[in-house]
Amino acid sequence: MLVEAGFALPLANLVTAVSSLMDIGIGCLIAFRQSCRAGLWLGIAVSLSYMMGAAILTPAMWLEPLGALVKTGPAIVLMMVALATLEER
Repeated sequence: MLVEAGFALPLANLVTAVSSLMDIGIGCLIAFRQSCRAGLWLGIAVSLSYMMGAAILTPAMWLEPLGALVKTGPAIVLMMVALATLEER
């Protein structure tokens, strides 16, 4: 999708690799109680930035019914719920 948006293939591959590693890192932060709050806040921030970036660079992604952007909204809501209930678990 990035190549279709005008990115060169090496840059698209780099962006994909970096964002994948960032997502894995955020997931690891969320997995541990001591870093869970920071991971949830980072997850929300990164998800919002993905949504804004994709809306600018590849707006057609919003039309995919099971696409990444459609799932991002509920994921943000779930992270907010996890933040709200973090002290209770």
